[in-house]
Amino acid sequence: MATSPSPPSANAPPILRLPDEILLKILKYACTSTETIRPELWLPGSSQFGQYYKCITLNTRQTFRFPARVNGRLPEALTAIDLLFTCRAFNNIVDVESLFYRYNNFEFSNTLCILDYLKALPTRRRKAIRNISVMWDFYHPDSGFLALSTCSGLCNLTVDITHLAAFFEIPLNSDIHVAPGYSQLVALRGLKSLTLIYSSGSTSAWENTTWDLVVTVLERVRGLPATDQNKLDMQLEITGIETMITDLVRLPQPADYLPSAAGLAQAFSHSTVVDGDYLLTLPRTLSVPPQASLQPH
Repeated sequence: MATSPSPPSANAPPILRLPDEILLKILKYACTSTETIRPELWLPGSSQFGQYYKCITLNTRQTFRFPARVNGRLPEALTAIDLLFTCRAFNNIVDVESLFYRYNNFEFSNTLCILDYLKALPTRRRKAIRNISVMWDFYHPDSGFLALSTCSGLCNLTVDITHLAAFFEIPLNSDIHVAPGYSQLVALRGLKSLTLIYSSGSTSAWENTTWDLVVTVLERVRGLPATDQNKLDMQLEITGIETMITDLVRLPQPADYLPSAAGLAQAFSHSTVVDGDYLLTLPRTLSVPPQASLQPH
């Protein structure tokens, strides 16, 4: 465990005089949010991220993002960020042990968000991430799933396949293997679990309609009635695909697991944020950025 360069003095706050193991456990709980972490790029091209919250939408359909800090405080989900600036001892533990990345669940609304966030993270922090959820979309799924291979500590991956209805045309013989990003997804290794999720009737915020992957596949793609039996068969079909992919991604990571440097460079070229490893070479600043940063440096 990372600790202060010298033992705390007798005048140090009581919490800093606790045994290392106890202090680490306290900070672990403080850095672990009950909310899912949803990184939102604060400004295009920047490397600062905030916690995503729904915007306030007026009748004019103008949207306003909630401020990152309210009364000087970050959202509770980002407690770890403020802990970094509390004192050097906390910084040494929270940052070096990568507590924020190791113990939280990260969710991304599309694969471009994954590219932005992982590119902005130094390699050490990417490797610390354990849990990720992502929407399988058509932005850059091949590059997004390839970038996930840099998260060598990734244990649990949840993939939302709601947008893949077109790849389920033939019953029991889906074309999901030709969906963009499939080969990169099944090439992941060393995971403990992979879960496929999908929408089952949520209402759109803009239209008075509902979206249900199973019903969409049955009625619009296959031209079948959405009977209870057909729905059950479709759900079992998705479960079979999930099992097949899970068997592959749970295989051990080989020695040459990481893709080539050129391949990763090509994948991350879709993102305009500054590379996190490069940021570490810059002089550290003592000022706290006005916005929340899920990638403190």
